[in-house]
Amino acid sequence: MKKKEIINSKKIIAILLVCILTFAAGCQSGISILSESETEKTSAKVTTTEETETETTESQVTEVVETTLATDPLAFTEEDQLAAIEQMDAIDIKLVENALGGDYLSMYFRLSRPDELGIEYPAATLGIETYEDYLADFAVFDECADALKEVNRDALNREYQIMYDVLDLELSQMQYEEPTDFYHSSAFNSITGLQSNLPLTLSQVKFSSIEDADLYIELINDIPRYYDDFIALENERADMGLTVEDKYLDKLIESCDAMLADPDNHFILTTFEDRVAAIEGITDAEKTDLITRHEVAVAESFFPAYETLKSAFEGLKGKSVRVRGLEEVEGGKEYFARYFAQRTGMYITPEEGITLLESEFEALQTELFALAVKEGVFDAYMSMDVTMGDVSENVEFCKQVIEEDFPALPEHNLILEDVPSQVEEFFSPAAYFMCPIDDPSVNIIVINNSQLSDTPNILSTIGHEGYPGHLFENVYHAYHMTTNYQKLYSSTAYSEGWAEYAGEYVMSKADVNQDAARLAAIDSMYTKILVSRIDIGVNYEGWTYEDTKAYMAELGISDTATIDQIWDIVVEIPCYYTPYCFGHLETIRILGGAIEATEGKKTIKEVHEAYLDVGPAPFPVIEQYINEFVNNA
Repeated sequence: MKKKEIINSKKIIAILLVCILTFAAGCQSGISILSESETEKTSAKVTTTEETETETTESQVTEVVETTLATDPLAFTEEDQLAAIEQMDAIDIKLVENALGGDYLSMYFRLSRPDELGIEYPAATLGIETYEDYLADFAVFDECADALKEVNRDALNREYQIMYDVLDLELSQMQYEEPTDFYHSSAFNSITGLQSNLPLTLSQVKFSSIEDADLYIELINDIPRYYDDFIALENERADMGLTVEDKYLDKLIESCDAMLADPDNHFILTTFEDRVAAIEGITDAEKTDLITRHEVAVAESFFPAYETLKSAFEGLKGKSVRVRGLEEVEGGKEYFARYFAQRTGMYITPEEGITLLESEFEALQTELFALAVKEGVFDAYMSMDVTMGDVSENVEFCKQVIEEDFPALPEHNLILEDVPSQVEEFFSPAAYFMCPIDDPSVNIIVINNSQLSDTPNILSTIGHEGYPGHLFENVYHAYHMTTNYQKLYSSTAYSEGWAEYAGEYVMSKADVNQDAARLAAIDSMYTKILVSRIDIGVNYEGWTYEDTKAYMAELGISDTATIDQIWDIVVEIPCYYTPYCFGHLETIRILGGAIEATEGKKTIKEVHEAYLDVGPAPFPVIEQYINEFVNNA
């Protein structure tokens, strides 16, 4: 899903360009990303490799160990190979069942034929969210980690060796998580919150039979129980001092009000009628019966659940003791370090993240200045509005321009749907609903026209969500990979890094001023780096609002609305931008390096294919196998 835009990045880049042009004559190094005081604070923590390693130990994030590259399985007997694969398949199914077996919706959207894996379809409930279930998950992970140690990795073929390396890294990192991590994040927020996304997700459930519609009605009736579980959890979080400030609770209350608006014409009702009408062979009497029972369920379960949820948010007001980031609460700084490591897809410490961000920022400054002095580029960038027409025309353009540099996809369908009006304010410009890992034939992209109309480069949004972005990646892996774990547990940093790369690629093929297009790419990356750096500052280093304001003033940014927007997102949703930022940086670094290193030996299409064939994975694993590809080119 593409991130919701939170700041006017063109405004920020405009300010930055003015600052660069103003100071260029006297300072060749450009503008420092940190104020002098913050530079001292950071350098005290990251001065030598030895100190960084010490900090890593203290924050309980391990050093990533390089994986062993694929060996020749032909050196082993067929019996050895089959035994090793059977062990991996058992671990694979165990993890898939653990992830999907607890609720109907997860299974419905991610696995079409669970019986083929020996997995039973769960009952028609929305699942359970308790601390005990969280601990049970880790018991499963520990069991799988122990089982992995018994596998003869060298007897596996390449695909299974990749999966082995992914599991070896990810399961080993889980040992550093703390049980209290369960309480540090909330399912509710103003951008990706459950209160907005659950109804939209429910509206995407299709019916092939009357029985399917019956099960769906059971899900509607389960919403009050489901939300009650989460309300209980939010009250526990409040008692621990972890609930958010009242102004963020007000946003959640607004989203509940939006979901309660216009009940007679609510999308949860109208979409159900459309889906029932599509059931093959259904009679008018059966149709009427289903619609009537659904209306009762919505009236007695759906709307009351949102009234209860709204009341719960109102009841939490005044209970927050946190006025800044996670660092302010007990264990929050340590939790952020663990969460940050996972969200980067790199398993690095916040200190290492700061060093990387500063380095990338300096490189962007240099390129930004070189483009800014070119005649007409800045004006072209500020007026840039790239679209090929309506959404379907942008989709077709993307499909055409990627043919040369990306592998072909097997046959599949794409359905474009509009976001219901009730969630427009709280939803991204567009979003791709991931296809089942065993059935990529049907894909859905939902369009939020109310926000997409204000998006300056619609083409890049469609490239991000569709071709060669999220849709392309998911369909490719569903058809080309047999190991389910990687497809299901796709790293957010991996998927968003690829999608950001995809959006930039299609922009590079548009008939626009390419210097201005590159400036747009810098705009996007600059924003991600800026927010990510502030995120670390607020949630790990303990920056106050005034610290953040001073930091941005050092960059020449004093617009209060922009500062407030960034502050709010890093406080309400820590690490929200992290996978977009670090995922994008790592994707372009690994892919760009491979394309350059194999120039004249491999085509760009072959590099892309090699990258995709590794599959969703942490970046250390991806880099190992791409290095192997480069060395063998």
